[in-house]
Amino acid sequence: MLSRVADALYWMSRYVERAEDMTRILTVNFHTLLDAKTEDAQAWEPIIGITGDEDLFRRHFDDFNARNVSEFLLWHPANPNAVTTCITHARENGRGVREQISSEMWEHLNRLYFLVKDIKREISARGPYEFFDKIRHGSQAFQGITNETMTHGEAYEFIQIGKHLERADKTVRIIDVKYASVNQLREGPEASLQLIAMLRSCSAFEAFEKRTCLSFSPLASRSFSSSTSNFHGPSRIACNVR
Repeated sequence: MLSRVADALYWMSRYVERAEDMTRILTVNFHTLLDAKTEDAQAWEPIIGITGDEDLFRRHFDDFNARNVSEFLLWHPANPNAVTTCITHARENGRGVREQISSEMWEHLNRLYFLVKDIKREISARGPYEFFDKIRHGSQAFQGITNETMTHGEAYEFIQIGKHLERADKTVRIIDVKYASVNQLREGPEASLQLIAMLRSCSAFEAFEKRTCLSFSPLASRSFSSSTSNFHGPSRIACNVR
């Protein structure tokens, strides 16, 4: 296989996974704020911290709030990791290797591209949940279509590498940013809420709940973490269970 082909397959998969991760993190944060006692800036600044784009965000926005962070992560033209940019890049990479992927994969990726291209941003800003769901379900459907319609050869393996590396990267980033702040909270409902939000951001809440009977509190999480190494348990759950 040519290196450019492997590179295109790898990044096509990473970009689709990245778009799903961003919309899932935003969805969890929006829902968590309904019950959390957190100021706007304190709730939204860590989301940008997860992406590592704080300097870029500050060059274009003054405040960390729901509208600014959502715009930056969804479609701001200066953000190379915005959801619309990720889907566009995924389609461009897929178009360059159409002979390596199935026709069903290309058709689905094309539909996903036109979804984000034609979305009315004003409507999404007022009620973004439907848009978030479409992106997440679109990414998950793409993975299913890939598994069911593509020959499981070298091309398929590069797609899997891209997906799992992106998933592992985001999982580690989420835990690094979220757990540090949650660990400073006192025992109580707020700490439990934030821990659950952290797990949901990694798609690991149900897996964690089934794997352990620990309560959701910073103390319980520290006990669980001490029995593993470098978040090995939660990271493994988040990477392998969806």
